[in-house]
Amino acid sequence: MSKRILPETKEKILHMRMAGYPQKIIAQQTGTSLSTVTRLLRERKEEKRCPKCKEALPINARYCFVCGTKILTQREQVAEDLAHIADLYKFLPETARDEFIRAIRAAISMLKEETHE
Repeated sequence: MSKRILPETKEKILHMRMAGYPQKIIAQQTGTSLSTVTRLLRERKEEKRCPKCKEALPINARYCFVCGTKILTQREQVAEDLAHIADLYKFLPETARDEFIRAIRAAISMLKEETHE
């Protein structure tokens, strides 16, 4: 059975980690087990975060409630990345364009395979 961690202790653990303390020291300083610290930090990584200020956000957030940054869905992010790639294509020398297109098609194929798994 896992022991419940007080919110103040969670905050202290997270602040210490952001300050660069090793997990072993964090566990000693906060009186928690190393496995608890590891689990808490792993859970924290899996949360949705603002790309600008790194604030933890609800899964369905469309904007960061701290800094106001628009939170893109995965599909919107891919569309934005593809638009950026298309802009870069214009600046490639003719000799590199075929290789560039092959790499893009390979990446798209890989993404399609991951989507269907």
